Amino acid sequence: MDQRFERLTQARDALIQGRPEQARAHLATLAADPPDPELPPDWGTWMDGMQQDARAGAASADAGGLARAVASAANQCGGCHQSLGLVVALPHPGPAPSAVSGPTPSGDPGVAAHMAGHQWAADRMWAALVQPSDTAWAESLQVLSQPALDTLALEVGAQEAEEVAASAYAVHELAAGGLRDPDPATRADLYGQVLAACVACHARRP
Repeated sequence: MDQRFERLTQARDALIQGRPEQARAHLATLAADPPDPELPPDWGTWMDGMQQDARAGAASADAGGLARAVASAANQCGGCHQSLGLVVALPHPGPAPSAVSGPTPSGDPGVAAHMAGHQWAADRMWAALVQPSDTAWAESLQVLSQPALDTLALEVGAQEAEEVAASAYAVHELAAGGLRDPDPATRADLYGQVLAACVACHARRP
C-alpha cells in the first residue's frame, strides 16, 4: 500500500512541477500494480477505485483530466481510511509561510514567498483528502485564499506576469469558494482544479 501511495504522490509532485508526462507515467505504473493478496478484503473497493482513477489519468489527453484523476485517487485513500476507521497522519509541514506580509508598500512578499505559500497549502490540501482532515482543509484554503501578487510584473516581466497571474487568481478564487465545503467529492474536484492551475502555470517555465 505504501508503494501505491508513493506512486500517487510522485504523480502529484510531477503535476505541481509542471511535468504532466511524468505524472502520467507514474499513474500508468500505479494502474498496472497487481492486486495485493495481503490487503484486508474491505480495502478492495477503494483500491479498485484508486486504480480506475490512475488508469483514467494515465489516458487523459489534457492536464485538467490528469489533475482530476490524481485528486480523485487521493480521495479514494481518504474514503478508505474513514470507512475502516484507520488513523492516518501525514507529516505536518510546520507553520504556514507568510504569504501576504512583506517589505513592499503593498505588503506583497514577491513571487518566491508567495509560491512557497501555495506549496504549503497544496501539501495541506493533500493531507485533507488522504487522512482525511477538516482541519488540514481549512488551513490550506486560508492560505490559498489570501490576496494574489501585486508585484509579479516587476519580477518576471509584463507578458509572463499576465499569464501567471491568471493561474494564480484562479487558485485564489477556487480557495475562497471552498472554505466551507464539507463534501469530500467536491473537495477532491477543487483540489484537481488547483493542481490543473499549478501545471498550467509551471509548464510555461523552463
